[in-house]
Amino acid sequence: MSRCLPQIERGCVCCDLVFCCAFQGCYCTLQSVLGVALGVFVVANASYPPPYLDAGILVGVAYIFISTLAATASILFLIGISKRRAYLLRPYVVLLYFTVAGSAVALYLTAERKEIGALAVDLIYLGTHCYMLLCANSLLLKMEEESHMDISQTEPLKGGLIFTA
Repeated sequence: MSRCLPQIERGCVCCDLVFCCAFQGCYCTLQSVLGVALGVFVVANASYPPPYLDAGILVGVAYIFISTLAATASILFLIGISKRRAYLLRPYVVLLYFTVAGSAVALYLTAERKEIGALAVDLIYLGTHCYMLLCANSLLLKMEEESHMDISQTEPLKGGLIFTA
């Protein structure tokens, strides 16, 4: 996806990159599915006063939509890891890019208000998602290189097509 980010070889000290990415994919899937359930609960139980009712429901529906996109991307990410298909990792990596950008904006806005507790939470959130982006992007680039090596090592077809079942 992006070759400007540093590539890492291991997920952490105790596990390899594939396990680390599979773990974060499971975590993101669980978090997103719970986000959809929370959004449905908030919309169903909306008790805002009349001028704010539409805005509250709109925010809840937007949260459900974004959580559904995140769940879909993380499920595709897990399928891509298990089947070794690099193109299925791309939606999750793009989602992480947007998450890191949004976290950086949230960190800036929190720093402007000078709320130390919220600033610490936002800083941890941003750091965690930067690390997740590095892992997922490194795995994506590694899988793309492996797939290009597999394609380049095959011999060209001579004299016709070969069909395999």
